[in-house]
Amino acid sequence: MNKKLNFFLVIFLFVSLFFSYTVIADNLQEKVIINGNYTTITLNQEIGKDIGWEYEIEDKNIVEIAKKSYINKMKTTDDNSLKDISTWYIKGISTGKTIIKFNLMDKKTDQILNTIKYCIRVKPNKIQVIKGNLIEISLTENHSTGFTWHVNKKDNNIVKIHHDIFIKPETEPGFVGKSGIHYWYIQGLNKGETELIFDLYQDWNKESIKRTKKYIIEVK
Repeated sequence: MNKKLNFFLVIFLFVSLFFSYTVIADNLQEKVIINGNYTTITLNQEIGKDIGWEYEIEDKNIVEIAKKSYINKMKTTDDNSLKDISTWYIKGISTGKTIIKFNLMDKKTDQILNTIKYCIRVKPNKIQVIKGNLIEISLTENHSTGFTWHVNKKDNNIVKIHHDIFIKPETEPGFVGKSGIHYWYIQGLNKGETELIFDLYQDWNKESIKRTKKYIIEVK
């Protein structure tokens, strides 16, 4: 009888540990970016006086915080309101992976009220995407100078630009002339490999290319 009881006790502990580790793993969110590109992390949780987010980067050689923005209140399309929206713009500076931990701190007591973790994977400029899926490429643009990125595809049958969006820089005093971030979402159409070339130039001066970035896209 004792043997049976011990056996079921071991099974119970194993199942309990399994589900506890599953919960911990699910709490770790993941983002993948290309070396030199950007991604965003947005946290929406109401914060009060003396309460705010602090972050820790496990390996500062992999990513850096390019900037942070905060919106006190924002209306949504369904007439609801979101409060206390904090956004961090994360730049990949070396290939590899690291953890960014965001702690919601009570600054009076140094108590941690909430913790959110992200695993950031920084990949090299050769990108793999499954047919039908999307990948994200992001580059900084400074519209005040007229310089914008223009995309050239070597093979139109392998990938397409699904959509793109430009995030304007902060418009507070002192931010005039700052760069925003342009995001492109590339969809894999057919299996194969192609090259995307991004040229930075002014529309009225196409012959004078200031910078070029190339990405190899492999559709699997």
